[in-house]
Amino acid sequence: MNIKLSKIGKHYGNLVLFKDLEMEFKEGRISVLTGPSGCGKTTLLNIIAGLDREYNGEITGTDPERISYVFQEPRLIESMTAAGNIRFVLDGKKLDEIPEDIVKENLRLVKMNSFKDYYPNELSGGMKQRVSLARAFAYPSDLVLMDEPFSGIDMKLKDEMVQDFLSLHSRKKRSIIFVTHNIDEIVGVADEVFVFGGQPAHVKDTITIERDKIPQGLRHIDGGNVVDNAYLDKIRRRIIESLQGVERKR
Repeated sequence: MNIKLSKIGKHYGNLVLFKDLEMEFKEGRISVLTGPSGCGKTTLLNIIAGLDREYNGEITGTDPERISYVFQEPRLIESMTAAGNIRFVLDGKKLDEIPEDIVKENLRLVKMNSFKDYYPNELSGGMKQRVSLARAFAYPSDLVLMDEPFSGIDMKLKDEMVQDFLSLHSRKKRSIIFVTHNIDEIVGVADEVFVFGGQPAHVKDTITIERDKIPQGLRHIDGGNVVDNAYLDKIRRRIIESLQGVERKR
């Protein structure tokens, strides 16, 4: 089911963040939100997640019990191992597989099986974020919200983690709403891009990335830049134009 936002309104005192915001996120797709800092992207994720209930309007197509969230920081439970952090979110859930198999498979997909018995204080920042990714996809969710999950990570590790993320997504096509400022990340992961701007914030441009126009193996970050491709270059230019304030007719 698609996720629909209808007439969403949100304000902080006299600051109107959203007014009658209308959006639709397609089921099973990776939808990326981008725009200037402070335009409301994280607030919108929190509204969709049900963490922020002080807003007007309606959201349909979501079940609060079937949403997982990847934050900018890993937020692992320090007293639990990498595997234990994943087992914790599975406890009491109706599952189609044996819990331990889910733990092993998701740790394998992020290349962390060898560290399953390590505690967070024994893992690097990138390793902890990998566990956070595995935990989000292990949880029986229909929607995964991701708030700049690769910020502050060096380029080589970021490329590896993007590939881990795409591997997780390909295993089960969940709906993803992904916030980032990084254009290489956008082009590397997105099916659809929503460029935010203005005050109140609104969608300035919506860009669909057609994966069949991208040669297999090309959709990745290489040394900080998505590998050259005429179609991807066109998408990059359009995103940059939109971020710089060129409004698109809708």
